[in-house]
This record gives sequence, structure tokens and C-alpha cells, in this order.
Amino acid sequence: MKILMISSLYPPNNIGGAEKAVQILSEGLAKRGHSIMVITTQPTGLSTTKVINGVRVYYVPVRNIQHPFFAKSSIEQSLLKAVWHGIDSYNPWMAKAVQDVIETEKVELVHTHNLAGFSVATWTVSHNLKLPIVHTLHDHYLLCPKSTMFRNGKNCTSICVDCRFYAKPRQLASLNVNTVVGVSAYILNRHLELRYFSKAKQSQVIFNPYIGPHHKKMHVVQAPVRFGYLGRIHPIKGIENLIKAFTGLANRSQLLIGGTGDDEYIARLKQIGSHLNIKWLGYVNPQVLLENIDVLVVPSLVNETAAMVIQEALAVGIPVLSSKRGGMPEVLGDAGWLFDPDDPQSLISILTRLIQHPDEISSKCEQAWQRGMFFSVDSVFQQYESLYRSL
Repeated sequence: MKILMISSLYPPNNIGGAEKAVQILSEGLAKRGHSIMVITTQPTGLSTTKVINGVRVYYVPVRNIQHPFFAKSSIEQSLLKAVWHGIDSYNPWMAKAVQDVIETEKVELVHTHNLAGFSVATWTVSHNLKLPIVHTLHDHYLLCPKSTMFRNGKNCTSICVDCRFYAKPRQLASLNVNTVVGVSAYILNRHLELRYFSKAKQSQVIFNPYIGPHHKKMHVVQAPVRFGYLGRIHPIKGIENLIKAFTGLANRSQLLIGGTGDDEYIARLKQIGSHLNIKWLGYVNPQVLLENIDVLVVPSLVNETAAMVIQEALAVGIPVLSSKRGGMPEVLGDAGWLFDPDDPQSLISILTRLIQHPDEISSKCEQAWQRGMFFSVDSVFQQYESLYRSL
């Protein structure tokens, strides 16, 4: 089957969890005999084509106005950013680039992922060419220009008034999609409840595949218990709450922090935790950090759709302490513990209990590893192949 994947980013560009999932899916399906093409964006320059691990990748420049952050004043930035997002709600120039690839490659099915830079106009052109369309929901892009639905320190419970202008064309264009997939039930239901994809004949949950190391880290946890944080150092990730919760616990435990972010923000966090047993690692290979901790903490304030960092930890038998947000409880299953980030005491209570009873952590290692196996690539490939055949 000739399948065109559409994704905002793809290697060798800097990519996150969702884009890694697209890469794993594309290369895996190519190895299973499908003809896979990917069209992705690049900031400027001429269109180029590369073959990466059996996948033909088309890199096309984003055809929109100048990026707003090049503007000279804050007013100019705000105006250009609004225009940029407006065009990105329905961009006919990017739709033409997609149509050219479809016609060149004689594509039989279109599978879209993150559409920032392309816009939902890609659905219209695919529908007009009478091609079946599958869309996988990785984030809140269709509901919110920032893709987070997080504002003023809180998660949005509905689409904001000023976001509706951008969201409406996306909702209308979703009528062209035949099948919608969510990487968690949370993100799928969020869209269906807001009347997106109302004409889709199928909707289902398929978790992101994970292709990293899989091995059991069965060990007896002893004091001091080693907790770890891995990810972007940013306020929405809840790292500050974790450091504050660590106060009073540091003499019986250690916190390892891996990740990068704004230098000023990191300096402020280091000042808050200056008297605590915290080791700042900066950018670090995830496996290096995971080999040196007993529990991974994911304290995110935002509704993460399906945090890949949880999958990374589970795959090597590391249980996870996660905030009760978005799709993270679904990914975690019974392989760890959940806390309410709106209640600081709930995090402190669990940290204290685990420090006092490290055997509880040891008993979770097997469950963590078993849960990690649930995200095997073969299972995900089979689910998508079954879905494609149904179309």
C-alpha cells in the first residue's frame, strides 16, 4: 500500500515524542512491505527529498508570512503571530505542496499527524482526490494555536474565545477525515466531545510505539531513594513544585534532574533547591539517568496527551510517579503512582511514603517492565495495518 504520512517535523530536524512516534511508525511499516512517503516542513529554502531508512521524505519550506519573532516590536510580533496562526488554520499553498507529492507518488492513503505548518487544508485536498484519510491526534493543535490548551497557569476546560477563530476552520475540515486515532483516550475524547470528526466512520485509541531499550531493572531499593526528573525545564512541566516538595526529604533521598531550558529559570530553580540533595545533569542521555534512579517523577501541570518519557522508564522497569493529567494515567496503568498537582500535599505524601517504605518501589519494578512491553512496536503496527485495510 502506498501511504503518505504528513508530519510537521521529521529527522534530521529537532524532534519530540510525537515526531519520534511518526518516525518509528513510518520506518516500521516500510520494513513490513508498505511504500511509505513522508512530507514534512523546513523553515526556509528549496524543497528537497531524502531517503531515510527506506522512507522517502519530502522536506518543503513553510509557505506562510515571516515568522513573528523576527518582528521589531512586541506589537508587530503580536499582529504577525495572529496572522501566521490565521493562515495556519487553512493554508492553500501548503495544500498544493501536499497535492504535488500525492500525484507524483500515486498515493493510496493519507495519514496525517501534527499539522502545524501544513494546516487542515491537507485534508481538503486529499478528500477532493478521493483518498481515505486517517488522522492521529498527538496534541491539542486543532483546538488551540499553542497546541497546549494551557493558559495563565491553568488547563483550559473549553476553547478560549480568541482561539475559536482559529479552531472553527479546523473543526469544519475534520469532516473530511475517515478515521481518527488518539494516542490516548483523553485526547480522542476531548476532540469528539467538541464535535470534531463528526463524520468519521471509525475512532480508536492506539498508543505511541516505543522502540528504545527493553530490559528489567530488578533491584532492591535502599536509602537514600533516588528520584529522577527527565525532560524540558519549563514552568508547565511542574519541576518547581517537585523541588519544593523535596524540601525536608533531601536527607533521606536524592533528586537527579536531566534536561535543559531557559538559563534564568534554571538559575532560579537552583537557588530554590540550593540546600537540597539535588544533582543537575543538564542534557543527558535518558538511559544514563534511568540507570541511576529508582523512581521517575513526571510532575507536569499541563494535560500531556501521552508522555513518551513514561514509556522510556517503564521499558527498563523503572516505576513512575506521575501527575494525574491528560493521558498520562492511561500510559502508566498500574506501574506507579498518581498525584494531584493542584494539591501539593499529595506529592509530598507519596514521596514520604516511598522513602519510608522503599520495598514498595521494588515491588513495582516487575509491573513497570510488564507495562512497558505493552507498547511494543509490532502491536502498534498491526493495529494500524488493520485500520488501513478497513479503509
